[in-house]
Amino acid sequence: MIAMIAPLGAQLMMMTVMLADGRWMFALMVVPGAIGCAAMLVASAITRKRRRSGIGSGIGSGSDAGIGAGYGEALPGAGEAGMPDGRGAAAVDFSTIRSRSLMALMNDEEATDPLLWRTIVRWWLAPPSMDAPLGMSHDGTFRLDLTRRGPHALVAGTTGSGKSVLLQIWCAYLACRNPPSRLNFVFLDFKGGSAFSGLEHLPHTVGCVSDLNLRHAVRALEALEQELRRREHLVASHRTSDINGLTDPPPRLMVVVDEFHALRSQLPDYVERLVRVAALGRSLGMHLIACTQNPMGQISADMKANIAVSICLRVRDGMQSAELIGDGRAAAISPALPGAAYCHDGESASALRCASAEAMSHIVDAIGQAAAFHGMVRSRPLFTPPLPRTVERLPRDDADDMGGTSDGGIADGGVGRNDSGHGESPPMSGPDATSGPDEGGIPPRSIPFALGDTGIGVFTAHLPLDAGGIGIIGPTGRGKSTLIRTLAQQLLDCGNVEVTLTTRESGEYVTRRLRRRREAMRSRTRAPACARPRPCPKPPRIIWLLDDADDLFDPFCEQAVAQRLRDAFADRRATIIFAVHTSRHLRVPEHCATRIVFPTGERANDLMNGVSAQMLSQLDADDLATPGRAVLVFHGRSTLIQCPSPHADSSTDSPKTCTLENP
Repeated sequence: MIAMIAPLGAQLMMMTVMLADGRWMFALMVVPGAIGCAAMLVASAITRKRRRSGIGSGIGSGSDAGIGAGYGEALPGAGEAGMPDGRGAAAVDFSTIRSRSLMALMNDEEATDPLLWRTIVRWWLAPPSMDAPLGMSHDGTFRLDLTRRGPHALVAGTTGSGKSVLLQIWCAYLACRNPPSRLNFVFLDFKGGSAFSGLEHLPHTVGCVSDLNLRHAVRALEALEQELRRREHLVASHRTSDINGLTDPPPRLMVVVDEFHALRSQLPDYVERLVRVAALGRSLGMHLIACTQNPMGQISADMKANIAVSICLRVRDGMQSAELIGDGRAAAISPALPGAAYCHDGESASALRCASAEAMSHIVDAIGQAAAFHGMVRSRPLFTPPLPRTVERLPRDDADDMGGTSDGGIADGGVGRNDSGHGESPPMSGPDATSGPDEGGIPPRSIPFALGDTGIGVFTAHLPLDAGGIGIIGPTGRGKSTLIRTLAQQLLDCGNVEVTLTTRESGEYVTRRLRRRREAMRSRTRAPACARPRPCPKPPRIIWLLDDADDLFDPFCEQAVAQRLRDAFADRRATIIFAVHTSRHLRVPEHCATRIVFPTGERANDLMNGVSAQMLSQLDADDLATPGRAVLVFHGRSTLIQCPSPHADSSTDSPKTCTLENP
């Protein structure tokens, strides 16, 4: 009442002063404001009188509860006593709903089997289903089918309300009900990685990231964008309206985001990718479950328009509750009842107590045993972590799963997938990019030499040997000489090529022919002491490696090696691989159609060396300081690569197991 009287008093005082001072025009301007304040005061008095007269008839109690619930002033005991909320709906007494574990709910569906994995095996033989029991309600088991009521869901609740447990039991049951060939998960955990630490080992999981590595999280969001486009093209090519019309549809992909507000604050430029998933995911078999503490202002209108299911656990503000379920009942849930929630499916709100996550590790192990019984392998990752700082060894083939590790190295397998997989094939990767060593006298077209990065996945990058010269450009100390030695060893392992190495020693260029030590010793033991050496037939391709070759490209250089180098560029059988500090004297593409550039951090210099502006915008200080981190420029395309470390062991012979001979 005082708050209403004070403005009216101020208006009257101002009018009195102006009249006393003879400012009639200004006094008239104050009159409308004073009338408005007086009208509001009278209306407030009438309302208070009606409320007092309505006590006991239920008129005022509903309004008072509405004001309290609307502004987070939940009445004491409202969650237990069944007092009405701000929209006239009675709050539920959750203490009368018993809480059960996920294991108990699964046992209710089928006769108890002493071995859970056998039950999962039988479920996987049945048609796939997204109908899952989330907990208990007054009417029994509460079930939710995302394909029928969804396809997306929004979960909200304050810290400790049970959001993470709800996500765990939801995903765990769906994994028990559907095989990895019919359902995959991508977990985006922006709560430090603790929410899905157990579920990331499921055979259904194709990606799991946390806010501890934002670069990894960015790759996940970009991979989702690419997977969305791939499914769009797949559906369009088969002329169907959704993936259900395909003969062999891809598995449904469920994207689960914990602490969506943290993702929005740390990666605001990438949230739009999740909005596209929410807008187009229904027909493409992609589901989104976003979990947040405060739904107000965190979920955009475009995303909210495509989310039909809202689950609201305990919140602190009735307005947050009204945002999800249309009333403020969730603000009255007792903190002593974690897992109590209201689920709104677009038609009505239902009360439930979410199942507990007891024996979750046992369920995950049983799912793994069922996958082994069916002979199913772990689903191929949708994306991989970024390039490592060091590469101990290169993978031997493309059969390994993308992103796996073996003996300290990252396993190969391009990110490319066909209609049954994900992504697109990276450049110069896969079995078609290279020939085996000395197969029928055919020289290799390319050799594996580094790990490449497409932006969402790593793969084994191959260096083309039949596409002209190869230039390695970069400052001192970045790994050029190490790369030259690695390439020499890889070429010797391939066989059927003649490898020559030119290095600078004491200011002079020294050229030697490389041979594997085993072959050199074998040739010495076979030849008689009195026999005259006979020249061997030249291999079909000659590889000439030059280190520190800046002076040889100077047009005024008169050394014999420089003249030989000019002649070699005109020989179609020769491939020249050279390392230089600068590209000042280079001609592209005459000298180097393929370039391996170690960025300097100087934008103009790196652009002149062939690195694209888009690639430069993605590099950070860590990339510039990492030895062996370079950019492969081939056919106008820039690919980030990580070259093996000096102690890499990519074959049975180390780089030292070769002999040098004068040509």
